[in-house]
Amino acid sequence: MVEFIAKNQYEFLLYEISYLKPMTFTNIASALGINENNYANKAIKQKIKELVHAENSNNPLSGDKITNILTDQGIQITRRTVAKY
Repeated sequence: MVEFIAKNQYEFLLYEISYLKPMTFTNIASALGINENNYANKAIKQKIKELVHAENSNNPLSGDKITNILTDQGIQITRRTVAKY
């Protein structure tokens, strides 16, 4: 995946933000030869793991709070899905 991003965002990485190209799960999944939904699920699971790992163990994040954080980051997800992962 890193190689794909580096090739497709080469100008951005080398120069400036104006060279940034849009990328979608569809583009990345297609380049990696995997199903788009599988890629999206793995990405969401990873994001949830990162949030849980970084949380304060004395004040853990609730499912609702994780849902709100992900929604604020542009990831449309339900609390039920967060609980599943």
